[in-house]
Amino acid sequence: MPHNNLTVFPQFHSRIKQLKRIDLTFNAITHLVEDDIDQIEKLGEVELLLKGNPFQCTCKMLQFLKWLGESKQVRDILDVTCVTDTASRTFMSEVISDLKTFEISCKTKFWLPFVVSITSIVVLAIISTVVFFRYKYAIEYLLLRIKMKMKNYNELQQEYTYDAFISYSHTDSVWVKQFHDKVNSMGFELCLDAEDFIAGESIAGNVINAIDSSRKVIFIITHDFLMSAWGSYEMEMTRMHAFQRVLLL
Repeated sequence: MPHNNLTVFPQFHSRIKQLKRIDLTFNAITHLVEDDIDQIEKLGEVELLLKGNPFQCTCKMLQFLKWLGESKQVRDILDVTCVTDTASRTFMSEVISDLKTFEISCKTKFWLPFVVSITSIVVLAIISTVVFFRYKYAIEYLLLRIKMKMKNYNELQQEYTYDAFISYSHTDSVWVKQFHDKVNSMGFELCLDAEDFIAGESIAGNVINAIDSSRKVIFIITHDFLMSAWGSYEMEMTRMHAFQRVLLL
């Protein structure tokens, strides 16, 4: 059946004992499926002629190539050519002779997208973690600003509620309260967390609101303040938002 433009392997009755040779040369068959291989093996010692077909030497055809390498029925295997993934034509016998390398290449192509994806996710996670800890305060500040804006806070205020917001360590609260009362008696309005923070609002939200609402930010710098996590937080928020309005005591 040569030169018949066949695209698939034809069906033969397994009881045809007189069948000795199947000539499928110069057709349009690109590969043989598992059912075709089973049929050929059931036909016994029949000879196959396959040259002149546009066979595909791709990873999808790996099982077909393995069968060709093991079968002795294809008599013209040295003349059979195939087209590779790179669209180049080569002798199928050359591919079969180095089938182990071909199989490894196929496995690499299969797993490579997964490896690249997983590696990209891991790298992105590492970068995100590093960025978060490096710019933790900036990110928290940005998120708080967005949250406050969604709650209809004014991002910038033309008039200030307080003359200054006092940032301090609570271990110094007695001295700070005296300082607060003394300055208030002079006609200045100071924002003190214990008295002026909004109940129900987060500490971080209250800090941002207090900085926004004050003309100046006064830091009471003591050893306890420098060791305080909230002290560092308030200084970082002020540095990013209102550094030009800072007073250090």
